[in-house]
Amino acid sequence: MMTGVGFTNLGSRNAIEIGKSAYERSFGVKFFEEHEISEDGIYDYNTRVLPSNLSCGLRTDLEGQRIAVVGNGRVDASGAEIDAHDQVIRITGMRHWRRDPDGDGVRTTLWAGLPAHVVARDEAGAVHANGAFASLVRDGVALWAVSPFHVTCDAYLWLRRAGRLQDLLVAPSSTMVFDGMHAYLSAEEMSVLFSMPVGPRDLTRLTNFELLLTGTRLVLLLEACNVAQISLYGVDLFRSEPDSIWFGHDPATDLKVLRGVMRRFSASGKVFHWPNERDAADDAKTASGHVVIES
Repeated sequence: MMTGVGFTNLGSRNAIEIGKSAYERSFGVKFFEEHEISEDGIYDYNTRVLPSNLSCGLRTDLEGQRIAVVGNGRVDASGAEIDAHDQVIRITGMRHWRRDPDGDGVRTTLWAGLPAHVVARDEAGAVHANGAFASLVRDGVALWAVSPFHVTCDAYLWLRRAGRLQDLLVAPSSTMVFDGMHAYLSAEEMSVLFSMPVGPRDLTRLTNFELLLTGTRLVLLLEACNVAQISLYGVDLFRSEPDSIWFGHDPATDLKVLRGVMRRFSASGKVFHWPNERDAADDAKTASGHVVIES
């Protein structure tokens, strides 16, 4: 169950559900209970599953460990360094992962991301999983969905057919995270994460936390797991692929959040290693109309 720095077990089924209405109203998402999912059902990207509390929590097994987080940006000349960490986490689609021992490493001990983005239907209606993700699932790599609102019915069923559904841990909802982070974030930091920006297409119902990039959200969750070190590779806030970023994301907010984690790690004697921080920062300053507050 959910534990970690400042977190307690809320123990309520309703705690997971708080926040789903924003997705229902903003995107037309329809949520199903797990017992309502049918093997022969016809689903799409906007039909999703609300997980039970039994599958909701933090990765408490990561406490005190050195973590490499490998994002979807290109990584070169870092393979040995990445693979030397206690745990190697790769994010969602892993679209640039070459399994190069010298370039981007060969190890993965944990997949973390959004199941909705790695299992989808083709035009004929057949369900397929991202090749790299399917390979990790077959290899028995641990699985962590970083949001309870991004498990599609198709992803749920695909994992069940693969015999790995019981191994999927789903991160706490933003409401549960909000409750836990009061213990160690300042009022200003809480305001940055949980305020609701006025954005396009009626996104004002989503907090900044819900709009964070997957890697940034993961870093906050790892902090809550009380890890000893976080090293970021290929996390460039879409600097390398500016045309691929979803319109609701604001890299400037992600930069501010990541630098906040960096400051807290430094203050507590932990290690936060981000080799391309400066490149990501230069791009984040011009990627949106929001002001970046320098560290």
